[in-house]
Amino acid sequence: MAACSSFPHQQGPLWLMGVKINRRRRITSGSADEEPVSIWLTEVRPNVMSAASKVVLGVSVLLTLGTVAAVHLNQAWDRERLREGVVQDLERVERKKENLRLLEEQRILTRHLEEERRRGEERLQSQDT
Repeated sequence: MAACSSFPHQQGPLWLMGVKINRRRRITSGSADEEPVSIWLTEVRPNVMSAASKVVLGVSVLLTLGTVAAVHLNQAWDRERLREGVVQDLERVERKKENLRLLEEQRILTRHLEEERRRGEERLQSQDT
């Protein structure tokens, strides 16, 4: 792949396109009566990443994937905890209903026991008199 440039110091566009200059050659043409024309031929090759760049890219990709996986797992654990919380709330409500039912039964039994005691005391008092 060759690119032509009439000014050797203009390398900007080549770098912007992601190519790296490998070497340059100057070609001069023209006969003795004509003024010579010079152009610069530049051989370019694709920009190859350095080892440090590859390491940085690899670490960045791994950290990104790790972060995405961690967030995904964290969301899954949060959803599971929310489901467990709902189940525990339902169990708590059922226990509360059962406790209220048992409390009401005990109140009724206590009233019956107090009535029986009162009747028993009334009988004892009526027998003593």
